[in-house]
Amino acid sequence: MKKLFIIPVLLFAMMSCNNPDKESAFLASKYWVEKRVPAEYGEVTFPFADFRADDAKNGVYIIESHLNCAAGEIEYRAKMKYKGSGDPADHNNWMPESVEFINDPVQEYINQRKEEIENPDTTFHFSDEDEPIIRTRTKQIEPIEASPKETR
Repeated sequence: MKKLFIIPVLLFAMMSCNNPDKESAFLASKYWVEKRVPAEYGEVTFPFADFRADDAKNGVYIIESHLNCAAGEIEYRAKMKYKGSGDPADHNNWMPESVEFINDPVQEYINQRKEEIENPDTTFHFSDEDEPIIRTRTKQIEPIEASPKETR
């Protein structure tokens, strides 16, 4: 009879260990935020525990923190959603619903890339080694018609 009582208690204890919390949301946000920082910014470091987290319910947390990189200190806000199963300490069990860089160097880069992708008048010129060397914007220029006075 004691065994029947112990088994449900152990199962409950094991299942309760998989509840997401603010700390696991912060740890997962660090992984997903770092993936969005351009490689040109070099090594990215995060604070140990300097973050603010709000529980938005249903496994969603809004994390505000900062990171340090070659561009300086960059603040960010990430909305993280726990997928509902698995260890909350594993970043693969979280999905970033949004990531916003607040003091801009990264956000400007992302916005620039979005504009380049969405704007068809952006062209890339490549060297012989197929590496991008020059990025220019090209616009269609209408030919100027000579006025009747200017023609000879």
